[in-house]
Amino acid sequence: MFKLFKLQSFFLQNPAPNSKNMNVLAALNDSYDWWSKRISSLPAKAIWNISKSAFVERNILYPRYQKYIQQHKNRLPKLSAADTAIVEDIRQTGIHVSSLKALNIPHTEEFLAASEAVFQALAERAALPEHGSKHEVLANTAQLLQHEEIFQWGLSGKLLNIVENYLQLPVGYDGLQLVRSHADGREIGVRTWHKDREDRRMLKVCVYLNDVQMEGGPFECLQPMVNTPIYGLFQYQYKLLSDKELKSLLPGTEAEGIRTLVGSMGTVIFVDTALYYHRGKPPTQHHRTAVFFSYFSRRPRNPYFCQRSHLSRSDLDYLARNASAEERDCVYWFDQLPWLAKQMPKSQN
Repeated sequence: MFKLFKLQSFFLQNPAPNSKNMNVLAALNDSYDWWSKRISSLPAKAIWNISKSAFVERNILYPRYQKYIQQHKNRLPKLSAADTAIVEDIRQTGIHVSSLKALNIPHTEEFLAASEAVFQALAERAALPEHGSKHEVLANTAQLLQHEEIFQWGLSGKLLNIVENYLQLPVGYDGLQLVRSHADGREIGVRTWHKDREDRRMLKVCVYLNDVQMEGGPFECLQPMVNTPIYGLFQYQYKLLSDKELKSLLPGTEAEGIRTLVGSMGTVIFVDTALYYHRGKPPTQHHRTAVFFSYFSRRPRNPYFCQRSHLSRSDLDYLARNASAEERDCVYWFDQLPWLAKQMPKSQN
C-alpha cells in the first residue's frame, strides 16, 4: 500500500506526456482506491462477521427485529385495495409490476420531464471517450440537485405507505440511482446475480425510462420456488453468481426459475432485493436507462452497508427543504440510529 502511494506521488509530481505513463497512473489510482476502500471497510466487515453468527442472530438481532414489528403494527398506514394488492403480491412473489399510469402518483409528469433531461445528458456523456470502457453511466449529484423532482417523486406518500406496509416498520429512504446501462453484453457489477445486504427486507422501485426488450437489459429476478433454496445456500455470504453459476443451481428450466421483466417506458417494478436474487440482464443491442429508488427500515440490520447514495447531508437538506415531517424522517433515517451504530464507518465495498 505504501509503495503504491509513493509511485502514485511520483507520477503526479513528474508527469510525462505519453499514454503509457498515463495508463500506469490510471492503474495505480485504481489500485490505491481499491486498497483504500478495503482498509476503510475493515470495521464494518468485523461487525458484520460477528453479527451474522447464528448465536447473535437467534438471541439478539432477530428477537429485537420482531419486537420492533410488534411495536409498530398498529401504526401502519391504511392502504387502498389496489395498494394492498401490491403489497400482497410482493409478499408472495418478491416482486410486483405496475406502471406510472396505473400508480397515478402526483407530480409524475414533472418526474418524467426531469428524468428525460437527465436521460439525454447521460446519453451525451456516455459518448465521450473517457466513458468508452464503462458499462454504465450514473446521474451525478449536480444533475440530481438540478432535477430535484426525481428525488422528490421517491418521497410520494403512496410509495412510502406501500413500502411501510411491506416492511411493517418505519421507512428509511436511501435515495436513488439513475443509470444508463450500455449495450456491451458484459456481465459485471449489478449485471451479475446478487442480493442486497442492507436489511432483512428492503424494497427497490425501478422505473424504466425507455422501452426495454430482451436485448435491452431487462430486470431479472428469481421465482420464489427456486429463490428460497438458493437464498438458504448463500444466506450470509452475499456471493455474486455468474449467469452460468446461477443456472447450474436451478432445479428446472430457465423459464421456470427466472422472471425476466421486459416492458415499455414507464414500467414500474417493486422488488425485495434483500430476499431475492436479481440482476440487470446485460444489454446486448439496446441501451437501458432506469431509475432505482431504495428503501429499508429506519433501523436496518446492517446500517454500515447503507447510504449508497452519493448525496451529502447538505444535498439532502436542499432536496428535503420542503418535505413534511414524516418525509424528513424517511430522508434522515440515519439520525434515528442508536449512538453506537452512528459511529460505525460505512463499508466502501
